[in-house]
Amino acid sequence: MKRIGNEIEQLFRRMAERAAKEEAEAKKSKADDEAEQNEAQPRGKVLQLRPCYDPMREIPSDYIRSALFGVVRKGRRRYLEREPIAAWQNVSIEYTGQRLDQYDLDVL
Repeated sequence: MKRIGNEIEQLFRRMAERAAKEEAEAKKSKADDEAEQNEAQPRGKVLQLRPCYDPMREIPSDYIRSALFGVVRKGRRRYLEREPIAAWQNVSIEYTGQRLDQYDLDVL
């Protein structure tokens, strides 16, 4: 009788170990899939602005026609992580960093 109890206990232990192993593999597979998906997403082009030393500044119209430089209350600003920014027509902007306001546009 005791022998049967030990065998059942061992069986349950093996089942629990197997379930834990399968769960760990599923989590790893999901993380790998997410990483692969992030790599597969096309990135937009990076714009490098020319330096300007006179009072007139140059900025792409896509930036001006977006909510990138919004009206933000003074004080602490939210930090955004890959946040989509409203933009004109078929332009998409994804921004990471502290929320920008009109003052940041002047500094640019």
